[in-house]
Amino acid sequence: MFKENVNLKNFTLLSILLILVGFLPSFFPLNNYSGLFQTVFEAGILCFLLAYFLYAVKCWGAMSQISAVLMLTVPLIIYFFSTTKIPDSITNVLIDVIIKFCWYAIISTILLFVSEKLKTGIDRHILKNSNYSRWYFHPNGNYIFFGIVILSIIIVMGGTPGIWTGNVNSILHSVSTNIPVAQPAAPISSTTYEYPQIVVPTVPVFVPSNQFTTIENSKKTIDYINSLRSRNGVQSIRFDSRVYNIAMARVNDMDKYGYMDHTNPQTGTCADSIKTQYGLSNSEYVAENAFGFDSGGSYSAGLENEAIDSWMKSRGHRYNLLYPHTAGAVACSSGGHCVFLGLNNDRFGEGCHTGAQGIAYWNTVGKQPGEI
Repeated sequence: MFKENVNLKNFTLLSILLILVGFLPSFFPLNNYSGLFQTVFEAGILCFLLAYFLYAVKCWGAMSQISAVLMLTVPLIIYFFSTTKIPDSITNVLIDVIIKFCWYAIISTILLFVSEKLKTGIDRHILKNSNYSRWYFHPNGNYIFFGIVILSIIIVMGGTPGIWTGNVNSILHSVSTNIPVAQPAAPISSTTYEYPQIVVPTVPVFVPSNQFTTIENSKKTIDYINSLRSRNGVQSIRFDSRVYNIAMARVNDMDKYGYMDHTNPQTGTCADSIKTQYGLSNSEYVAENAFGFDSGGSYSAGLENEAIDSWMKSRGHRYNLLYPHTAGAVACSSGGHCVFLGLNNDRFGEGCHTGAQGIAYWNTVGKQPGEI
């Protein structure tokens, strides 16, 4: 009886059940057992991945190679675009996506071919099972479709949503720009006219150098932050040029897209999603404070300290300024935006979130460890 119930279908149902049990702390206060439920959730994910892969191998053995390849290729490419931002240097994003899809399809084909051969060998020589049963196996299209959808959702949730959103927007933009648009036919004329070429003189645009926080001013602002940290018995932080470049990128992004938030509402990018472009590793994290002011289109030194004084009056922002970061930087721009970024290895600042989410969190959460 037990042997009859041990099959791929029941194994998949067991993995889904473990995943659902792992979600219980999200709905019920089970803080004392949160670690246990986290382990159950991770075990469910691993079991689901194993069952999913075994079904793909089974589809390959049943001469349904295209379905099997898609089962591996689609999640692989979704994982890639959930964890890796498409470089801005790529001119044709659509072609790049197609190339990556073909590359992952080749990897999936090799993996499935080798796995199916190993499975056949184990069945014949170790388990002494007949291979004739696979002739009667017909892959279920619904299982394949929902399996791909569920696994893709798990991958996106486990990756970085901001990177995924930004990449999807880049792909959609590339698709829209590559769709050919019918051009109106030129009018037929028996006479050809030649018009003189009009030369438009170029006017140089000079951008003043005092439109943003300089490195020196950012260093002075870190000194000011350290004075506040010292008053509150917190260890000082150092200035980091990489973090300064990220802060500059963030205020410029707010100026360009006309928003004031921790995540760009159009591209989905945030400080965490762009950090590796400026030299930070995946194990380094930056927590952001954002500040908006009426600049009148100009910047003046000293705005940084005004932003810090304002942040010190706000619970969440104060917590970030006094957090045990190792380094940090501040940047303000003439567009009316200031940003402080604290560097740490504690996963503080991980992911892309909005200011509204931050306000809701600090309005409901109790006093945090180390909060002053």
